[in-house]
Amino acid sequence: MKLYDPDATCAKCGQTPVASRFCDRTGEWWPFGPDKIPHPRAFTTNGHIHRTCPRCDFDWLELALDSRELTPEEVLQRHQERRAALGLSPVERS
Repeated sequence: MKLYDPDATCAKCGQTPVASRFCDRTGEWWPFGPDKIPHPRAFTTNGHIHRTCPRCDFDWLELALDSRELTPEEVLQRHQERRAALGLSPVERS
């Protein structure tokens, strides 16, 4: 994930400026369950920024300035902790 750029331009249509919205909920799994695909925010330490182009509606994520991407091991650990909190068995690593 790229680091937040306040002067970002839409990669699809070239529009600038683009809208920004901070998302601080880290470690969540979307949509609805520990066996579902993790939301990208589950891969960062302090959230990310949702970017949306007002012209073509293309959207993408950028890493918050005070955040970092988690390693695959850290993501797996978060997933295991989430499953344990829900009373589910651990996921076997393949």
